[in-house]
Amino acid sequence: AAGQLQKLQPANLGVAGPICAEGKTSILTHDFTHRTHLQIFSFYYPPIFSDWWMDDWISEVYGKRRTIKGPFRVSHMIGHQGTRYEVDRAHEARLATELATGRQRVQDWLSRQNT
Repeated sequence: AAGQLQKLQPANLGVAGPICAEGKTSILTHDFTHRTHLQIFSFYYPPIFSDWWMDDWISEVYGKRRTIKGPFRVSHMIGHQGTRYEVDRAHEARLATELATGRQRVQDWLSRQNT
């Protein structure tokens, strides 16, 4: 994952994670970032989120060009062990706002690097 992030321009700005064929395959259910992420956000995930929506947020906040899946894989054994938590759907309403704020932070960080 670190090598994939280093290939980006600018390097280390984005998120990487494994391919997972179970569950919602459009998002990263495990993710890796560089410390640049914490310089931009000062948190890993928005504190408002406590479950599902964290994966959606991290999978979308950097955009498609800076969100890398694979080549490694994970398998979720939810049929064997079940899910880890009950989903709090109340947080879903905040996803769009948090994504817009997060994307703006990424753009602001990029602008400061180019000045």
